[in-house]
Amino acid sequence: MKRPFELLGLFLFFFCNPIFGENCPCEARDVVNQFLQYDFEGYRLSSKGHENIWELTDRNGEPPTYPLSVTKQYRIIGMEGYNKQACRINVEFTIYGTIIEGKNGLVFNREPSNEEWMVIVNCNNGICRISLKRDEFKLPPHAGKNAIARWLSQLEQIRKMPQEKIKDENLRKHTQSLH
Repeated sequence: MKRPFELLGLFLFFFCNPIFGENCPCEARDVVNQFLQYDFEGYRLSSKGHENIWELTDRNGEPPTYPLSVTKQYRIIGMEGYNKQACRINVEFTIYGTIIEGKNGLVFNREPSNEEWMVIVNCNNGICRISLKRDEFKLPPHAGKNAIARWLSQLEQIRKMPQEKIKDENLRKHTQSLH
């Protein structure tokens, strides 16, 4: 049986070696992992958290804001060379459903599913950043149910109309109870 360090070395060789990642450095995967973690924690839903996400990008566009996916989990499923200094990182999400803006406020569409999205990462001199160009970045927010609950709670606090507050509260309770 191989020792743990030998297994770790094999893992790093296969997943970070340019031959197997088609010239994608590990830093490309790392920046996407950080972005996904922030997104899952709800950073794209707040102006303060949005700044942390922004630091991982080329700052060359605006990411989509809706539909908002209530996410159970995510994982990177592949990476490949895109051009000389860019990589495509493929991500799979398991979602509970989506929140959209309807005529009468926010609406939750419960449609559990698996989704695949692609993220383009530009790398130059060991620094990798996610491209937000409109034709390259189409990934809407994928926040976890706890992040969604915090966001909805904040919305409740700023709403002026009692009906809006009640709708947000009901939506928050509903998303928190998802399994």
